Amino acid sequence: MRGPAPSGRPERLQVWMLPDYSEGNPYQRLLADALADLGVRVSLAKRLADVPPPAGPGRPGDGPDVIHLHWTHGYMLDRWAWMTAVKGTRLVGWLAAMRRRGAAIVWTVHNLHDHDRRQPRLERFFHRRLVRLCDALIVHCRYARDAVAGAFAVPEPLRRRTFVMPHGHYVGVYGDVPSRDEARYRLGLERDAVVFLYLGAIRPYKGVPHLVRTFRRLDQAAVRLVVAGRPATEALRAEIEAAAQSDPRIRLFLQHVPDDDVPIFMGAADAVVMPYEDIFTSGTVILAMSHGRPVIAPRRGCLAEVVDAEGGFLYPPADPAGLEQALRHALACRDQLPAMGRHNRERVAAWTWQAVALETKRAYQAAVAARHARAGGEGPVG
Repeated sequence: MRGPAPSGRPERLQVWMLPDYSEGNPYQRLLADALADLGVRVSLAKRLADVPPPAGPGRPGDGPDVIHLHWTHGYMLDRWAWMTAVKGTRLVGWLAAMRRRGAAIVWTVHNLHDHDRRQPRLERFFHRRLVRLCDALIVHCRYARDAVAGAFAVPEPLRRRTFVMPHGHYVGVYGDVPSRDEARYRLGLERDAVVFLYLGAIRPYKGVPHLVRTFRRLDQAAVRLVVAGRPATEALRAEIEAAAQSDPRIRLFLQHVPDDDVPIFMGAADAVVMPYEDIFTSGTVILAMSHGRPVIAPRRGCLAEVVDAEGGFLYPPADPAGLEQALRHALACRDQLPAMGRHNRERVAAWTWQAVALETKRAYQAAVAARHARAGGEGPVG
């Protein structure tokens, strides 16, 4: 999936990515490493204040040619409306100042809105202003391109510099996957059961209590549900534990899952379930596919473009019985689940970080070219 062609070819770019979420998510590290192989220098920053001003006459150094923004919510949203207004104004003002000093702004829009729906009106207000400061946008599917254009009133020139590219895969990133028997032995799961897995941080919008209650309506004895991840609140933990109570088929691992344990849980699973009530793009779907597992999820956001009929069971999100029907369908197709997982593993193999980095560099080049055209410069920087 290719975006518009740039009008210049910077030989060497200095990019600052922010916010730095690389400690808990390999996405930025993998992208930065692949960009480095293409000659792009990438630095990551947690705070806006950590980014030096753009280099220029009398200002040598490591300042950015490109500021690559990923997630905005930590910089902008707060439980209080007045604080959200302050933080949003600060973010937009900082980006405007960096842009005036010569930096191009690129935004990968991972989410259309905050999943917890804090201050939605202010969020939309500031996102629309943020978009008008961007020189290029990146999204991970065609649905996202169209949704962002509509929700944020993206100007027509910027729509032409909106790059659609896949989310890179996680094959091999978390280490070797143990055999099915070994993984199940380590987790105390029966060899012959069908195992559904939910893996990852547990937040209200991810629908885990609904998954547990829905699973309990299945009447098969040789089926297991594994829920592995840390709940965001004690109330959410209590709700999950209450929903699972007295059903020995449900195994709860309600704590943070270290990276080294991810292959164990994936190795034990027959299918990975993501019953999200709100989703735009999903790294967890890519994670499941990278480990060769079928996916059960609602047909929301980018998922319909990522998971096809040969690799999963996507259900209508508006159907109250959709998740249960998908689980039952998977059980009926239990003999086909390994082949579906292999299909997913082959499908994501093409979504390499090298390919993503190449498209990302093209987005940077287009952004820098647009910046210079706007400023009346002679051409993009090298």
